[in-house]
Amino acid sequence: RERLEAQSDRESAPPTAAEPPADQVSVPEPAVPEPAVPEPAVPQPSAHEDRDELDLVIEEWQAAKAAGERRRSRAANERVVELLRPKAEVDLTTYGPPLLDALEQLSSIRLRTGDIFGARGPSREAKTLARAMQR
Repeated sequence: RERLEAQSDRESAPPTAAEPPADQVSVPEPAVPEPAVPEPAVPQPSAHEDRDELDLVIEEWQAAKAAGERRRSRAANERVVELLRPKAEVDLTTYGPPLLDALEQLSSIRLRTGDIFGARGPSREAKTLARAMQR
């Protein structure tokens, strides 16, 4: 009841200078949101994140070798080679020896699993890398 009386008092009271009459109240136009700049679909990893991924894959590879899991070991070995190739192109002295070792082991595991022609690629790449490292 008190609310109704207070509301009727506000409605019957003359508008003050601070409040414009109800028919002159300006309604702000809805704000149009600015189009957002799309972010890249795949964020570029930093060097620290790359190093962490490489370390994780190497640990996975070593764990798979220790457990005698050939398929998992081969898959992890191939991933190590994929991660080391671009790094060795930039810094051969740091990443060349681990890449050489990974390539030789990849060639060996492919040969042992019967993939004779698949073993040739890593073997040739390892030989080329060894020559480049001797320069």
